Amino acid sequence: MRVHRNPGQPAARPVPLPPDPRHTPDRGQVGVAVFTNQGTLPLRLDRAEAPCTVQSFLHLAGHGFFTHTTCHRLTSYPTLKVLQCGDPTATGEGGPGYRFRDELPTTLPPAPSDPTGERRIYSRGLLAMANAGPDTNGSQLAW
Repeated sequence: MRVHRNPGQPAARPVPLPPDPRHTPDRGQVGVAVFTNQGTLPLRLDRAEAPCTVQSFLHLAGHGFFTHTTCHRLTSYPTLKVLQCGDPTATGEGGPGYRFRDELPTTLPPAPSDPTGERRIYSRGLLAMANAGPDTNGSQLAW
């Protein structure tokens, strides 16, 4: 997992960088329970599909980064229905002060409205990183 400090964006909550990238696990699945005021959300994170994303999520959770945060965005557009969480500032602009590369799924079907075939359809229940553009992942998640 290669992480880069975000010089223009300090951490919304103090958190160290994740551990040595040479030791990022890339096999197996991890079960995680996210506790919300609406109940518990059970997650299954697949290290083979997104090793850096899983490692960062577990690192941030282990350091209390997500504790007492609120989900700051709920969209219900016909083409975008997501709940976005993971920003302790609840503004949509906060993050851990570092970023990492995209780990885009290759098994998702292409969006029919995209003639290039680059945009993919995320099915209901999938967890994805929310970001500000290519390789700007931090702490915000959408599902």
